[in-house]
Amino acid sequence: MHLAIGTISLENLIEVEELPEKNEDVIVKSHNQIFSGAAGNIAAMLSNLGLETSLFSMVGNDNQGKSLIQEMDSYGVDTTNLFLSEEHPTSLFTCIMDQQGQRNVYLAKGASFFFNDDEIRKLLKQRWDSISIVGLRKEQYSLVISYARETKTYLNVGTLISSGQLQKDDFEFFVGPVNLFMNDSEAKRFLMSEEINFREYFNYSQTLQNVIITRGEKGSLLLTRNESYTVNKIPTTKVKNTLGCGDAFMAGWTYGDIKGYSPREKLWCGHCCSKEVAESISGRTLKRIDIKKTIVEEYC
Repeated sequence: MHLAIGTISLENLIEVEELPEKNEDVIVKSHNQIFSGAAGNIAAMLSNLGLETSLFSMVGNDNQGKSLIQEMDSYGVDTTNLFLSEEHPTSLFTCIMDQQGQRNVYLAKGASFFFNDDEIRKLLKQRWDSISIVGLRKEQYSLVISYARETKTYLNVGTLISSGQLQKDDFEFFVGPVNLFMNDSEAKRFLMSEEINFREYFNYSQTLQNVIITRGEKGSLLLTRNESYTVNKIPTTKVKNTLGCGDAFMAGWTYGDIKGYSPREKLWCGHCCSKEVAESISGRTLKRIDIKKTIVEEYC
């Protein structure tokens, strides 16, 4: 059983021609209300890929929260670890996105940001084949990372560079088979450089296996302790929604890693899943994805 831990939310997706300047009024081209959240997106995609997956998060005891649970059930995700909060409403994102996929995101923190450490400790008494975590507090990341070290569990960490959660000294705590995911902008912001070089950070964590950097339409970059791999050719995509693409990429990579694919094939798996999500207004897809078939059609 694979586990996704982190945020799940209701999302207002507003499409405009161009993102507004300060105090500028713009016409809304479309407005959709969808279910989102990084952990929910990852769990849904892993399930679509045929992996038995459980989601750990929390929603409000409201209509939106109950609908979110029903939606995750529809993807075949195990929701026994998806809880209702009496104290907090369901988290709400509002995203304003232009036709090029550029966006501004506004967050009203809700239940998925307030589950406590004891709930995580209880969850980690079970045995998991892999864990993907995005959107936890730093202390909660540490709990999961400690579990991965002790049990040698395969661990994916989605960083939150923009919120300042990942610092240089944190790398010494990445123990066990850890894969670290970030996008190109996050990597440059973290390194404070246009040049992407994580060599010294591999020295901080002797068991950090991979740093995976997504670059949107420009492809992706995989950094290992001794090698680097790039994918520049990616499937042509008619973008409807860029939200959830990074989450889908992480899920695709996870699938390829579990199946023993080559480094470049793992990146291809990530891009195949991102493409499916980008072409869906919901940020997720119910479509079952034949990874091997798609890789042959798009890359070979």
